[in-house]
Amino acid sequence: MSDLSAFRRAKLLHVFNTFFDVNGSGEIDEKDLEIAIQKVCGARGWGRHDPHYNKTRDALRKLWDVLTSKADTDHDKQVSVEEWYAAWRLDESAGREWSHIFRDLMFLLEDASGDGHVDVNEYVALYTALGLSDQQCREAFRRVQKDDAGEVTKDKFDELWEQYFHSENVEAPGNYIFGKFDF
Repeated sequence: MSDLSAFRRAKLLHVFNTFFDVNGSGEIDEKDLEIAIQKVCGARGWGRHDPHYNKTRDALRKLWDVLTSKADTDHDKQVSVEEWYAAWRLDESAGREWSHIFRDLMFLLEDASGDGHVDVNEYVALYTALGLSDQQCREAFRRVQKDDAGEVTKDKFDELWEQYFHSENVEAPGNYIFGKFDF
């Protein structure tokens, strides 16, 4: 497969910086994992004894294990931006297993109520906890769900996910699933 376009690299970099490299070191490591668990669970009000906390922690640890097995090519227990890009190129040719683990975790995190759909308040709470502005999150959600009566179901989320990671169409609604709309 050819290299990733600048547009797709920008989208992937947003995810890398927002969800994975939460300490801003330029690489993803286990310290980022622990900070992400605290930020996400804290934003939802889930303490260490809450089942949601444990489920989120376990899912993020599983994602970390899968990510490092796919992306940490130099085995230094860190994932650089270039290794991150390479993992997504590999994902396209090797079945998307780890991407689907990440997708399902993100839906779990966005659907805090567990009712099978994401509404604007759930969406904004998660992404503002990860450092994005309230206004930007609300606009991104509006663009994501414009045809879905104010909510995003799991099936719709799966479709949007594929658009985000694999589409070159700058107008695709899936480009906005991570709280940002300007790449």
